[in-house]
Amino acid sequence: MNRHTIINIITAGAASGRDVPYSTFPSPPEQQQERALRVMAISVNTVFSSGHSNEPTWAAYLRVTREASPLSSDRNLFEGVSPSILQLIRKAADKYPLDMEFWRKYKSVPAMANVRDKASILEILENFAMIHRKHIYLFQRLKHTIVAGMDSWTAPELAKVCASWAQLGFLTDRFTEEISDRVVKTINLCDAEALARLLDAYASTRTRHLRAPLKALAETSLRRIDDFTPQQLCLHCSSFARLNLAYEPIFGAIADRLGKAGDEALNIIALAPEDSDPLAVLSMTDPGAVYSARDVALAAYSFGKLEGVDATQQTPIVMSTTGGHRNDISAKAFDALAVLATLVLRDCTARELQMLATGFDRHRHHTPVEERKPFDSDLLRAMGAQAKRRIAQFSAESLVLFLRSFSNLCSNSPDRDELMDLLLSRVSSHLPRAVSTFKVLDLITTLQVYARRGEKHSEVAGLLADSVLAKKSELTPSDWVSVIDCIAAMKGPLPIVMKAARESGTGGLIGKLKTPQLASVVSACCESGYYQVDDLLPFIMELKSRTLHIPHANAIDADTAARIFIVLCKMEFPNFLAGNGGALEGHSKLLSLENSLGLLAWLMPRLTSPSGTGRPSSRLAGQVLECLAEMDDADFRQAAGGKEEVTCLAGEMLTAVRAKSADTRKGGAKRFTNADYFATDSLPSSLAEDPSVDSEPDGDDDTNGEETRRQKAEELYMRIVHGGEHPARKYTATIPDEVLMRDLSERPSPFWI
Repeated sequence: MNRHTIINIITAGAASGRDVPYSTFPSPPEQQQERALRVMAISVNTVFSSGHSNEPTWAAYLRVTREASPLSSDRNLFEGVSPSILQLIRKAADKYPLDMEFWRKYKSVPAMANVRDKASILEILENFAMIHRKHIYLFQRLKHTIVAGMDSWTAPELAKVCASWAQLGFLTDRFTEEISDRVVKTINLCDAEALARLLDAYASTRTRHLRAPLKALAETSLRRIDDFTPQQLCLHCSSFARLNLAYEPIFGAIADRLGKAGDEALNIIALAPEDSDPLAVLSMTDPGAVYSARDVALAAYSFGKLEGVDATQQTPIVMSTTGGHRNDISAKAFDALAVLATLVLRDCTARELQMLATGFDRHRHHTPVEERKPFDSDLLRAMGAQAKRRIAQFSAESLVLFLRSFSNLCSNSPDRDELMDLLLSRVSSHLPRAVSTFKVLDLITTLQVYARRGEKHSEVAGLLADSVLAKKSELTPSDWVSVIDCIAAMKGPLPIVMKAARESGTGGLIGKLKTPQLASVVSACCESGYYQVDDLLPFIMELKSRTLHIPHANAIDADTAARIFIVLCKMEFPNFLAGNGGALEGHSKLLSLENSLGLLAWLMPRLTSPSGTGRPSSRLAGQVLECLAEMDDADFRQAAGGKEEVTCLAGEMLTAVRAKSADTRKGGAKRFTNADYFATDSLPSSLAEDPSVDSEPDGDDDTNGEETRRQKAEELYMRIVHGGEHPARKYTATIPDEVLMRDLSERPSPFWI
């Protein structure tokens, strides 16, 4: 006889018809019989379906009885509870377990507030913490009672008080200051749990100015570091990080504990079957030594934060002034955390993923460039896969921070392109639903992450640009420069952004920008091939007015001058100006116009500064030669000041191309680095925070590429100077050095010397 047959036999005599809602009045015999039969049926169903359950039969019967008759069960549950207490805990009964013996003990909240003994106070706070309910009047009265009788309290008991109030958001820095003397006197009574709770209380209230209790907690914790469980150890690490206390001895001990845990995990995994779950095997072997996803995320975030703390600027709170959080301790900790993260990554929430990636990214940031190693591609791939699964759980801030950290971690990985494209493809599909919640800083940071991938994800540029322009009233001048740089790198709707930038603000954007920011805008437009005269000419004119009377070395660098020159040569008129039978069309007419404004006379000396600041990079110098060769000869030479000056400029650019890439970079474009991890710099460096990753790969290190560029530059030089091919070309593949030097020595001195 199976389960369904028994249920049918039991329910065969049940009255048919519509169910009548339960009430507090006596039910007719038929309804009572039907209810009893339903309870028996549910009980039989539970017994047959609980073959793999450890729940006792009687407990299962009570549970299904309550499900069948909730009102009568609630009456039994709250029997003996006073109405005022019942009103306080009724809603919590559906979410949290209740200690009904405690709640029946008191008739009202004022009765609780009048207690004086420590055990009763601790019991009250523990039960309120269990139901997550804060009562200001009650807690204020109990706080006064505790402070008045402080001499009778010990540090472990105060730790329980702090833990309950911290959970309910009632803990204040004033209370932690009031208990400090008693904590110092009775600190030796604390076990690992009490130490973790007390330090967490000081960290939650950011009470970092009290030297005595923090010193006592640090010293005692160091002596008992082996007694901490993984959860308590990582909470302790987080407390030190929130207090900005880079206490080197205790973090060395924590790093040792993490290293041992990582080694044990590797040994157990090596002995486990291939198809087994590593975390499950580790849990069965030593359950007390398992680090959860939250523990690993807290430890990584804390070590990453404290690695950048300057110990020389800290108040000597702990045993002695330390030499800072050393790189070898941090490296050891992060090596172990990488192993532990591999085990728990599948369980990470969105917030924990963000903390984990940020911690590893900060460690990478504070590690010297020459000592950085490529991040583990397998761990990155697992982090990206988990982020794609948890994409809907990310808040706007956590998603942006994870993207930035993940992008930085991928910078040195050999699989950088694959890892970033897989993640950004999933993020791109999620952005239309989430972008409305982004703040301006979130939008700009997201643009910077996408801009590092160039135009591979250009479909997102329009969405992000529209979202930024919808908040354009909140943008600062630096924000505008970042937006223009990123949209230009992504090949996005740059005309719309440039128009909005020119129209933003009451006093105009251009006057609020710094000189490097003006140069950055022009350079970004040049790199993206955008040469609209209405948008770019005001920026160039402002640059000229600011740097006209400044020495060449302190004005703009040679690479920026080269980009401005290229922009001037390739500027495009709006369609409505191309009238009069096309008389205004053509680059040479534009250069004649610019000559009347004095732009070329201001710009050309900066391409070949006599102060020794160098020439443009070889790539930009080659582009300048291309512009010179494509110009209408007569009009251009008239605008530039004469044939001799153009010849001199072409010779300088050829010399720049022929020079070695290592030498050309000394006087070329400034290579900005992200000196501060938290900085959101608006200069192009925001697109390449890692100095080891060149934001403008120009192939200078490629010997074949340099040789090809050199040959092309020599051909352009001959075309500009001699109007055709040099006679020596028929005898040799390159112009001999003596012929080139003779040409350069015979040219007249330029007009700016």
